[in-house]
Amino acid sequence: MSRWPHPKDAHIPGRTPRPTESPAYDATADAPVYTVDRMWSENETYLYGIEIYNAGFFWEAQEVWEPVWMRAAGNSRERLLLQGLIQLTNACLKIAMEHPTAALRLLDVAECKLSDAAQKCPTLMGLNLPDLQTSVGSFNAAVRGADPEQATCLLCQRPVLVTCAR
Repeated sequence: MSRWPHPKDAHIPGRTPRPTESPAYDATADAPVYTVDRMWSENETYLYGIEIYNAGFFWEAQEVWEPVWMRAAGNSRERLLLQGLIQLTNACLKIAMEHPTAALRLLDVAECKLSDAAQKCPTLMGLNLPDLQTSVGSFNAAVRGADPEQATCLLCQRPVLVTCAR
C-alpha cells in the first residue's frame, strides 16, 4: 500500500470533470530524478501507478507514470516498459470511454513496446515481461473479438500488474 490514498473517483474524459486535485498529482510531484530498473522497488511513484491501475484508475495511472517515463533514459528498456504500460492504461481508458477501436490501436502499440522492453531479460522494474506480454495479448484478442458495444464488460479481464518480491 502506498503513502497516497486512491483517488475518490476515476476520471473518464468526456464523462466526468477533470479533477483539480488528486493524490495522483501529489505522487507525480515525488517522482524520482531518474527511473532505473535497479531502483524500481524504491520508486514509490511507479508503484503507486501500478496500484491505482490495478484498482481501475486508468487516467490517474497514466498521469502518475508520465514523469516516471520522462525520467527514464532515452531508448532504455525502462522507457519502453513505461511506454507500454501507459499505452495499456490508455487502452483501458478508451474502453471505459466506449472507444474500442482506439483501444485496439493502443493495445497493439503496448504489445510492441513490451516486446521491445523484454529483449535480453525477462524481468524489468519488478514485472515478469513474458507473463505481462501474454496477458496483454490475451486481453487484446478478447477486445478484438468482442461486440464493440460490450467491450466495457471486458475491463475486468484487463491484465493485472504484479511485481516480484522487493
